[in-house]
Amino acid sequence: MREISVDFAEPRRIPIGILALALIVSAGALAWQAWSQSQVQSELRSTQAEIATLNVQIDEARGKQKAADDAQSQAAQSPQAMQRAKVRAFPFDEALASVENSKTEGIRLTLLDVSASDGVVRIECDYDKSESIFRYMDQLNAKAGHKWEVTSLRSKPEGSGAGSASIVSKW
Repeated sequence: MREISVDFAEPRRIPIGILALALIVSAGALAWQAWSQSQVQSELRSTQAEIATLNVQIDEARGKQKAADDAQSQAAQSPQAMQRAKVRAFPFDEALASVENSKTEGIRLTLLDVSASDGVVRIECDYDKSESIFRYMDQLNAKAGHKWEVTSLRSKPEGSGAGSASIVSKW
C-alpha cells in the first residue's frame, strides 16, 4: 500500500472582537426584551386598575338605579306612600316665610291654607284699599321663588275700595 499524506489546515481562531460584538448584541437584545416586558407589565397593571375603578362605578350606578327602581315601584304600589313623599318634600318653611315677610298696611289675613299634597298655598285676605292688595302682591312676588296670583277679588258694596281677595301659589 501506498502511503497517503494529508495536510490539514490549521484551525482558524475567531477573533476576540467578533466574539465580544456577538456577546454585546445578545446582551442588548436581552435587555431590550426585558424592558419591553416591564412596559407591558406596567400597562397591564394600569389597565387592571382602570377596570377595577370602572367596575366600582358600574356597581354604584347599578345600586342607585336599583334603589330608584325600588322606590318607584314601591311608590307605584302605594299611592299613600307617594302622597306622603309629596308632603315631606313640600317646602313649608319657604312658603310660610314668604307670607310672614310680606307685611302690608291695610291687609288682614283671614285664611292661610297649605295643601302640601297638591303643592298649593292659598291666602284669603281683606284689604282696605285696592292699592294695598297690589302692594301686597308685589311684596309676595318679590320675596318668593314662586309666583303668587290673585284668583279672585271681591269688593265691598260701599264703594270705599275695600274688599277681599284670594291669592294662590303653586310650589
